Amino acid sequence: MAAKHLSRCFRQGILRTPLLTLVALVVLWSVPMAAESDTLDSLRVKIDSINAILDQASRDFDFETMSQYYEDDVIVLPNGEPMLRGKQAFLENEKAAEEVGYKILNIETELVDLFHCDNFVHEVGTYAVTLKVPGVPFDITDVGKYLVIWRIYPDGALKIKLETWNNDHIER
Repeated sequence: MAAKHLSRCFRQGILRTPLLTLVALVVLWSVPMAAESDTLDSLRVKIDSINAILDQASRDFDFETMSQYYEDDVIVLPNGEPMLRGKQAFLENEKAAEEVGYKILNIETELVDLFHCDNFVHEVGTYAVTLKVPGVPFDITDVGKYLVIWRIYPDGALKIKLETWNNDHIER
């Protein structure tokens, strides 16, 4: 639509001077970039908020809260474990960890970057999680990075389509 408007303005002689043409192009191109920046800022706030909810739900083994933020056909690629396909497989894996005695003592995540494309947003971040592991006499801190691909729904809701994480190293 902007191209049609510019073309009509040029034909009518409104944009015949190079300076006016340059100003019009800069203004028209900056509007979508500003909108994208606003979108990324609002997505960052929303994702930070959801991450805080998911971090607490992970500590509490609150599977009902976790399940609200995952697609039914989610793909989870955990560090050092086989791929999990589907929300049910992911939740069963979380429940099994609870049953054998894993406990998340602390979790910190930092959203580092977002990339928005159509109805998806890609989140890249870092994490540090301190765990009580059954049979280990000391707490383990796992530090690493993660990637989450979120689906954006028309109503603004976000759900995880794919997530993966891996550790940089394990501190003792």
